[in-house]
Parts: sequence; structure tokens; C-alpha cells
Amino acid sequence: MHKFVFKKVKTPLGYIRVQPMPTKEELQLFYSQQYYQDEESLRQTGYEQSYDREEIAYRNLHSDLIIYALQNYCPNLIPSQVSFLEVGCGEGFLLSRAAERGWNVQGIDFSSYAIARFNPDMAERVTFGDAYKILEELFSSGKSFDFCVMQNVLEHVIDPEQLLQNIKKIIKPGGAILFIVPNDYSPLQMKALELGLIEEETWWSPPAHLSYFNIENCQEFVKSLGFKVIDVFSTFPVDIFLFHPESNYYKNRERGKDAHRARIRLELMMAEAGMDKYYAFCKSLAGVGMGRNFGLIIGT
Repeated sequence: MHKFVFKKVKTPLGYIRVQPMPTKEELQLFYSQQYYQDEESLRQTGYEQSYDREEIAYRNLHSDLIIYALQNYCPNLIPSQVSFLEVGCGEGFLLSRAAERGWNVQGIDFSSYAIARFNPDMAERVTFGDAYKILEELFSSGKSFDFCVMQNVLEHVIDPEQLLQNIKKIIKPGGAILFIVPNDYSPLQMKALELGLIEEETWWSPPAHLSYFNIENCQEFVKSLGFKVIDVFSTFPVDIFLFHPESNYYKNRERGKDAHRARIRLELMMAEAGMDKYYAFCKSLAGVGMGRNFGLIIGT
């Protein structure tokens, strides 16, 4: 992958894609050799070798937020009758929380490494391999789901349009897709660049990330594929810490862990007010274009 010099290309819908796009084989080689094989590469994915109690609570909170958002859309579903698929289930925290609620869960991931480390009891519910192929097999077998979730997946794939269309084919009438992606080229990031708080586009990271969406252009993207936007919410805007010189983790990299820990504690505190109020806060962030990541709930 090192032989490529990636360029940014703005699509007609406003989101950014890399050029040239790596081939499927090159991308598979990148992930198989780098993504989960050593501690440094593990950190680059957002995963760690282990998590403390606050980190676990934080991951469970985000899983609960996703479940709440889906239940809020379909409040009358009986838990034991809910069919739930997560594409790119990673460490398995969301699968585990959904299973605890009685949902019938199934996962897809290209590697067993992360889930075997953090939620090994969920591994038997996961099919490992190429997501596009597995989704086609599910469709061919007549399998369908009420909900499908992808967390930080769409930005990694060569063809996000095709992935969403493949998922659309296995969603039951009235069901929903929820996906979370980084909020890149966001108003907050661009303001930080304008003010010199950062000196480069720190979120630009090919070949790991191939597409770069923000809250505004991602909605246009899914509408162009025939989906309707049901709801939008964001996660805490950790990049807000760039705006104070003592917490700017770009200028002082040692501040990064402190910023992350502050985010965890603030989100856990806000959730104590109730999931309904916490979700309302996350929706209000999205309403002003803020949030380090954002989630879209879409339907057909």
C-alpha cells in the first residue's frame, strides 16, 4: 500500500473519496497484515489490548444508545422477535448488549481477533469473511432482519453504495439500517484549521479510510441511493478540546489521553440523567453539525 499517493476527490454529493481507490486484494492485504496483528496497529483501529471499568462502561453506553435509537423508531417490537445484524461487529460489545435484551443477534466481521479477545461468548454468532459475499448468501437463503447496524465500517470499504444496497435487500419492511461514521470535514474541524489550532487534516488516513462523510453530505448520499433519513445523532465532539491551548491534543499529543478520558466521564455523567435525555443531547449535537462521529438511521 505504501506505493500509492492518495489524492482527495470531492464527489458531486459533497463527500470526499480517495483516488486511486485500492483494489480489493490490496485492501485485504492491508488489513490482514496490519490491522489486528500488533499492539500499535490495534491502537490505530481504536481498539486496545484491554479496557478499564470506565472504558467498558463507555462502550456499553454507546451500545445502549444504538439500541435505544432503534427501539425509539420501532417501540412496539417484542424483544424475543427482534432480528438484529451487525456488519463489522468488531469487539462484540453491541452484539452482547443486544443479546442481553433478548434480541436474536448475528454478526459479520472479516476477523475473529477482536471479538475473541473482548466478547468470546459472542463469537459463535458471527460469520467471518467477506461482508459482501456473506450478505449475498443471507439474501439468497431468504434471511431478513429488523435492524442492521454498522459502526465505523462505511468509511473503510471500497464501495459503500453497494454495501448499503446489499443490506437493503435483507431488511424487513418497516425495518431500519443504522450506521455510524466519523464526522469528517465537519464545521468544527474546518474552524480548527482556519484558526490554526491544527495544521493538517488529521482525519485524512488512507488506505484505512477511503470515504469521508459529514452530517450534511451523508444525508444527501443515502437519499441518492433511495433511502429516507429517519433520525440523526452524534457522539461527543472530542475535537472541541482543540479550542483551548491547555487541552489541544494536536499541539500537545500528551493531552490526547486526557481529552479521551474527559469525554468518557462527561458522557457517562450525562447518561445518568436518563437515556431519553442523553439521546436528545446527541440529536442536538447533530443538529448543529457537531460530534466526532454521527449516526444515521435510514429506511426504505
